Amino acid sequence: MDVKSALSAHVDRETGAVSFTDPSGASLLAEVPNGRAVAAATVQGQATHNVHQRWMPARTSPSTASASTSCSPL
Repeated sequence: MDVKSALSAHVDRETGAVSFTDPSGASLLAEVPNGRAVAAATVQGQATHNVHQRWMPARTSPSTASASTSCSPL
């Protein structure tokens, strides 16, 4: 299956929020409103940043379910 024909990515130009839809336009995954955070951190003595991003799977609301990703370089 060609991924390009299976989903579309969208970016809200006002908020920067990212979402993904299927070919019919139905939501598959979307960022939770105000669901991003970047914080200064120190890892093994080196200055870096922790990044946290929350996602809302299709057919849920921000108050009922979310998936999250976070990372910090080593």
